[in-house]
Amino acid sequence: MFPLEIHLDTVAWLGFFMFAPTILFFLIGLILLLTKQKKPGKVFMIMAGCCLLIALGLCGVGIYQ
Repeated sequence: MFPLEIHLDTVAWLGFFMFAPTILFFLIGLILLLTKQKKPGKVFMIMAGCCLLIALGLCGVGIYQ
């Protein structure tokens, strides 16, 4: 039997909220690119890339060295 509720601690929720927009923007961009809407697809792919950089924390690398 499967549990009906899943308990996630605060760190897991933080990770989910950090990577959820990245996955969402990537999927929207991929769908737009596959339906021959090149410009909006590229915009969503760039937004997904920026969100991924922010979620991974790579934008601040080297500042505190």
